[in-house]
Amino acid sequence: MKKLQNPCLVRLHEVINSEDSDKLVLVIDFCDYGEIMNWDEDERKFAPCIKGQKQFTESEIQRIMRDLIVGLDYLHKNRICHRDIKPQNILLDGDGTAKIADFGSAEFFASEDSDLFKNNAGTYQFFGPELCDPNTPEYSGKAADIWALGVTLYAITFNELPFDADTEIDLFEVIKDQKLDFISESNRNISEGLTNLITTMLEKDPKKRASMADLKTNSWLNEGFKVSLAAEGV
Repeated sequence: MKKLQNPCLVRLHEVINSEDSDKLVLVIDFCDYGEIMNWDEDERKFAPCIKGQKQFTESEIQRIMRDLIVGLDYLHKNRICHRDIKPQNILLDGDGTAKIADFGSAEFFASEDSDLFKNNAGTYQFFGPELCDPNTPEYSGKAADIWALGVTLYAITFNELPFDADTEIDLFEVIKDQKLDFISESNRNISEGLTNLITTMLEKDPKKRASMADLKTNSWLNEGFKVSLAAEGV
C-alpha cells in the first residue's frame, strides 16, 4: 500500500510501531464518508453512505465508476489483482473521489500476460461464475476483478445484489446459472448505456466479459467528459 500511489486507491502513508506500546498505528488516507454503501444484513440491501440519499444518480454512478476503473487499471498495470472488490471496500472522500481500499486479499500475478490464479479469495456474493465452478482449475484474476466491479456497479445502482441465495452452495449455483435480471425492488429505470455496461461486466463467460480496454473506451462512462478514460497516462 505504501508503494501504490494513485488518487483512486487508499494509500498507506506510514506505519508506527513503538516499543512502548502494544498498538501498531497505520496512517492512511482519510475518507470522510467511509464505505460508499452501507449493508443491511437483515434487509439484505445497500444504502448510499450520504445521509438522506436513497440512491446515487446516474451521473454520480458514472463518476464513481470512472474513479474505480482508474484505480483498478493502475493495480492491474502493476500486476496486482485486488480479489475482493465490493462496496464495503470502496471509500468516498470529502471531494467525492471513490477510492479502492482493503488489500488484504490482493496478490501479485506473474506477468501482464499471465494473471491466472488457482485459489479463491474474496467475498462469495462477488465471485465470478468461474470461481464458483469446481471444474475450473484456474481463472483470470483480472477478469474476476472486473466481474466483482460489475456486481458492485449493480449494487450501487439498485441498492441490492444481482445474485443472492441463503446458502453458499445455492449462491454458487445462482451465480453460475441464473440470468442477469434488471427487475429490481427499487423499480428503477436506468439508461441504455448503463444497462449495457452492467451487462458486459456481468458476462458469465470471462473470455467474453468486458476487458479493462473495453471499460476505458465505453461510451457511457466517457459521455460528457473531455478526457477519455483511454487517454494516455490515465
